[in-house]
Amino acid sequence: LGGISELSQIRNEHVRMEIDGEVVEDDFLFGAISNSTSVGGILTLDPKQVDMADGLFELLLVRSPKDLFELTECITAVQKQQYNCRMMTFRSAKNVKIFSNADMPWTLDGEQANGAGELTATNLQHAITLIR
Repeated sequence: LGGISELSQIRNEHVRMEIDGEVVEDDFLFGAISNSTSVGGILTLDPKQVDMADGLFELLLVRSPKDLFELTECITAVQKQQYNCRMMTFRSAKNVKIFSNADMPWTLDGEQANGAGELTATNLQHAITLIR
């Protein structure tokens, strides 16, 4: 319950994204681009939805809840691992362009990263070869 009182301190960000050419724009509380079944130890994605060899990122966006009902919808979606709902967007993408406030906080592989007004993430399938 103590975490609920801190929700008002979480800053949402207005972000515009081009996801493989499709534009998504809204106020978001959380966003993650990964190529894994786990996002920062916070979320676990269904392995049936994630193919780490398909050349696509998994993109999860959580819209900023405006009331208790929307917050409850977010919590329920996370608990049930149903990430495509009114409050969340989950999809796979090869290329994601992000346009945001330059001082928006970022993490890269769990480390604090400098903000950027524009950022592009492209999945380079088979960019390296591992030798056994």
